[in-house]
Amino acid sequence: MEPKEKNFWWKLGHIKSVYLSLTLIVLFIISMYTLPNPAPKTISPYVQSTYDLIDSMEPGSIGFFQCTNDYAWYVTHIPGAIGMLKHAIDRGIKLVEMETSNEGTMIFSYLILPAIQPRMEAAGYVYGEDWVKLGYLAGGDAALKTFCDDPRNIGTDVFGTPIDELPLFDDFKDGSDIDIILFTGYGLHGCIRQIVSRYDTPMIAVSHAGGLQWFYVFLQTGQLDGFIHGWAGGREYEHLIGEPGLGTFGSMAVSTGFYLCVFGIIIANISFLGQKMHGEDKK
Repeated sequence: MEPKEKNFWWKLGHIKSVYLSLTLIVLFIISMYTLPNPAPKTISPYVQSTYDLIDSMEPGSIGFFQCTNDYAWYVTHIPGAIGMLKHAIDRGIKLVEMETSNEGTMIFSYLILPAIQPRMEAAGYVYGEDWVKLGYLAGGDAALKTFCDDPRNIGTDVFGTPIDELPLFDDFKDGSDIDIILFTGYGLHGCIRQIVSRYDTPMIAVSHAGGLQWFYVFLQTGQLDGFIHGWAGGREYEHLIGEPGLGTFGSMAVSTGFYLCVFGIIIANISFLGQKMHGEDKK
């Protein structure tokens, strides 16, 4: 119920939402483009182990990339996935992309690939020799098993080129030739069952921050060797490769939003106390 006279304290607690929204947008822009980007205070052990594993790979190693992400969560996965793949390219790891998620193949094609393609071009990657896009294969575990038994079972890449005509597969006979799994999303069980368990292949994963509760059991059992968690993990990985990106800027924007929330709570309490002390009930 509004008071008869809207004094300063009442107005302080009833700032129009449009002003708060504009303030938030301005603060986001300031935090992302004008403030310095401080290094993370610590690097999470699982992020560090991800970096160390990729860094230990020999040039020419085969990396199997899979994205089982969807558009509900992709924003928090993308920074870690892009940083991980850029690092893999810098190490000269050959990339084979295959999806068992229909949304995952679109996220790779339209969001991840454009971000890493300049890196591949700069590194001299040649399609068919250094990287291959197999796209979406329906069937989940069955599709993965079919691929791992013999990649030629799937026939062609996403562009219709027969697998036998792609030089990358000259020495890639079955799943045992995969040196590392680079995964982003949350449905990692297929890779665990069909590749890690069968061939003892090292695997690292990227997911949103809440995904750690799902992935932690695999980290404990040693079936997962590294993990990048959401924007915070993406920011840490960007720091490790020396290339600030969406993870760094996104983390700063989120932190700024939290600061504004705290500021709003303080202002609301000041308004409440002010009305109690100076409002109509004290007249």
